[in-house]
Amino acid sequence: MLLAAACSKANNGYTADVENTFLVSCTHREAQPDQLCRCIFDEIKQQLPFDRYVELDKQMQKDDKFIPDELSRIAADCGSRGSASSGNSSSSS
Repeated sequence: MLLAAACSKANNGYTADVENTFLVSCTHREAQPDQLCRCIFDEIKQQLPFDRYVELDKQMQKDDKFIPDELSRIAADCGSRGSASSGNSSSSS
């Protein structure tokens, strides 16, 4: 996983391989819904430089319980969007 990340400097580092690796890890290993994982990855791409993402990924691989503040915030943000959109979409008009 890190080898693919280290070798992908094109597209700011966020290649299709990086995305696929993240989505597989998020949906299978973490058992999160696909829509949530895609939202998290999209926000990571927008908010974090690739080098920072690689650094966080290394820390999380060393310690399974470590969740960086940046990712916690992004996940919570995406989770709240998912909750709002999965309920009644006519809640405010």
